[in-house]
Amino acid sequence: MKGKFIVIEGVGGSGKTEQLKKISEYLKSKKIKFIATREPGGVPEAEFIRSLIFDLKAKGLSNSDHEIALFSAARKIWMERVVIPNLEKGIHVISDRTYFSTAAYQGFGEAGDIDKIEKISEVVLGKYKPDKVILLDVSVATAMKRNSQNKDGDPFDDLEKAFFGRVTRGYRKMAKEAWGGVDWVVVDGERDIDGVFAQITKVVQYL
Repeated sequence: MKGKFIVIEGVGGSGKTEQLKKISEYLKSKKIKFIATREPGGVPEAEFIRSLIFDLKAKGLSNSDHEIALFSAARKIWMERVVIPNLEKGIHVISDRTYFSTAAYQGFGEAGDIDKIEKISEVVLGKYKPDKVILLDVSVATAMKRNSQNKDGDPFDDLEKAFFGRVTRGYRKMAKEAWGGVDWVVVDGERDIDGVFAQITKVVQYL
């Protein structure tokens, strides 16, 4: 049997990193085979592209089209090196972000072409679309407050309130419409870490 592909999504500050750790601890306790990863990244080559994207963004040298192309290149490498081999071995893949983030940030946030992002993603992922997307939904105020307290070098987290508003609305629209033909689960990310994980457990307990 193929492994399941689960993605955690949300605007920066929604708590994805903390929840990925909680999910990992939970699955380990259940002796379930899985790999936790992030996107863009996951392998050295994709991590290099991640650093390049962040550097260009911080210097104001990239636009939405550049970012879509670079994120997609990193994603293709990641799919071939991490996601597909593990899924084929029956190992579950739990990821912090994938192409939904590109749609939210470069599409809704930066007015990029959403249809183009979806078409490129279909080529990059092929038949290996996520089985489930867990959206950690938080308000713009909460996201910006958390980002101001936890700097991790992501230049997208330093953008203006209006940008975060567009990204947040984009995520909610995608979840409502099951964008990408994928099953979305919306989780209230305003709760504390354990309260959020209690909601996520209802999804991952079936792995």
